[in-house]
Amino acid sequence: THTHTHTHSELVERSRSDLLDREATAKGSGTSETPEQRAVRLASERERELSDARMSDFIREEEEREAKLRREASQKKEKKDEAKKKRKEDELAALGLRWMEVCAEKTKSSNIITNDLLAEALQGKLAQQESKIKVKLTREELDGFQVAQLSFDSYIILGNKFFKPAKLSFETKQEDDEEKAVVTSGEI
Repeated sequence: THTHTHTHSELVERSRSDLLDREATAKGSGTSETPEQRAVRLASERERELSDARMSDFIREEEEREAKLRREASQKKEKKDEAKKKRKEDELAALGLRWMEVCAEKTKSSNIITNDLLAEALQGKLAQQESKIKVKLTREELDGFQVAQLSFDSYIILGNKFFKPAKLSFETKQEDDEEKAVVTSGEI
């Protein structure tokens, strides 16, 4: 990007200085110009000054526009980064509240959880619900099981099935928000 280094007043001053130098040179060389020639020369120089000023204004406006675009892009990136960070925080806060059945291959590089209380609770909830592949726990239930070193790579074996903590997706967050709205409005 071209960086403008002269202000409008600097350009005008430089033009005036150049004009005075040319007039001094013309007087010193003994050549004189007619009033018409002087008027044409001055008009031409004034047009050059105006052109320089317009160019200076254009450059300044372009620099301001580019700076605004950079600020907007930076703000957009910051918002995107904040949203991504918030999503990660939400997922970590919900870690262990949702469990999903996975195939055995998905557990090869994972950490096995051996927690009888958690296993019993998950099996009990599975037996009580229609879905046999997803289970939800409350924060109080999960905290009561005192599961050590829980991560999204953890898994637990229930009979011959494998369950891992499921990440919080938009749909499940929306379901939770709807459930909270029902509970708080007394529509249970």
